[in-house]
Amino acid sequence: MSISSPIAAVGDCPIKSLLRRPGGSLALLIAAEGGFPRRPGAMMALWPDGARVGRL
Repeated sequence: MSISSPIAAVGDCPIKSLLRRPGGSLALLIAAEGGFPRRPGAMMALWPDGARVGRL
C-alpha cells in the first residue's frame, strides 16, 4: 500500500495510528450486553510490543 501524503493521527484514532505504524492489529467491538462501558463500533489498535491506541 502506498500513501502519497503523510497521515497524522488525530487524538487516539486507531485506524490512523495503524496507517502511521504498520504491523499492528485492529480490534473492533461488534456487540455488547449488559453494562459494558463501550458501544459497538469502538476500536483499539494493538502492536506486538504492547503499544495500543484506543480502548475497549
